[in-house]
Amino acid sequence: YFGRGDHTDKLNALNVQLPVRLAKAASEFGVAKTVIISSSGVNAPRPDGTPATEADIPGGKVAGNLYFQSKVEMEKALQQIAPTLSNSLILIRPGWMFGPNDYA
Repeated sequence: YFGRGDHTDKLNALNVQLPVRLAKAASEFGVAKTVIISSSGVNAPRPDGTPATEADIPGGKVAGNLYFQSKVEMEKALQQIAPTLSNSLILIRPGWMFGPNDYA
């Protein structure tokens, strides 16, 4: 669990590099479908202020949130390798996930 501060390196390792390695390994071992968990936070509101949809390209104004930015980078990296994989990648963007010290 992350507290305050710059966790860019850890987030890159966990949220970008690891999912890419897992997707490649799953493809190499013949897994038909690989499910990757992203975040709805990759979709910032559109420039006109209307809500984004899943059809919008991830990015937008997430630069201030290191976690969301790492998920944007993960999705970009997976898009780049997807044509080389022998399996299907399924991206899920949950709206909220709770962890230690999170409260509803």
